[in-house]
Amino acid sequence: MTPHTLTYKAVGGLLSRVPTVTSADGTRIAYERTGDGPPLVLVHGTAGHRVDWREVAPALAESFTLSLVERRGRGESGDAASYAIEHEYADVAAVVEHAAAEVDPDTPVSLLGHSYGAICALHAVRETDAVDRLVLYEPPLGDVPEPEGAAADIERLLREEGRDAATAAFLREAVGLSDLVIDSMRGDDLWRARLDAIPTVPREIRATQGERFDPAAFADVAVPTTLLLGGDSPSAMRRATESVADALPDADIVTLAGCAHMAMHADPEQFVDAVRDAPAAR
Repeated sequence: MTPHTLTYKAVGGLLSRVPTVTSADGTRIAYERTGDGPPLVLVHGTAGHRVDWREVAPALAESFTLSLVERRGRGESGDAASYAIEHEYADVAAVVEHAAAEVDPDTPVSLLGHSYGAICALHAVRETDAVDRLVLYEPPLGDVPEPEGAAADIERLLREEGRDAATAAFLREAVGLSDLVIDSMRGDDLWRARLDAIPTVPREIRATQGERFDPAAFADVAVPTTLLLGGDSPSAMRRATESVADALPDADIVTLAGCAHMAMHADPEQFVDAVRDAPAAR
């Protein structure tokens, strides 16, 4: 069993457990634990943080014991001297196995990944047998990744103008948010978390540019998979979602009406319903 430590943190007036596990390369990965029920591990996307789930976590915690992963390089998680996306697959698998062990070693785990976190979750199911339900929200595969030079632009902004400017540029160019929406986000805990995470964005952009999705590698993945797709998301994101669905033996696409890439913020109720309704292995 992977070694772990355990601390406690106040969340909404309650004490929520915040363990850390040691991943395969020795990096310690934090995950916030809250709720009651079968385990559900949530993996945030690029420029994200476990705070990304704040609008949906309370409702999901009524049905699941949540493990909100804080991916490497931000918050209470550690990092390594060099980066490879494959390390993140192992990170997710390590949290999944601890999430199962903390509830009941024989209890299967549901796994939810958003964006870059969906890529990590998809590959993690090949590294652990504990997952019986997979929910992937728009993994940026195929022609979705940012163009050449996008990572260098973020690095330049970090050097010349700082984290706020770099974060705003990423949300504007990659996520498609308006300056008005970005300005409304500034100053709260999620904005501060994004500032913390922005130095990890260039390496993740480069990882998706180098990522080549191999459908054949998932032909034997029998985990029932629900792919969430924003009804208002761009066509490239739709194509990427469809390509993953086509590669998996047991996968369906659920469209989130009126949403794009951030339904957990734009329409939390619809998002929660889709996650709860996602089928598990029988």
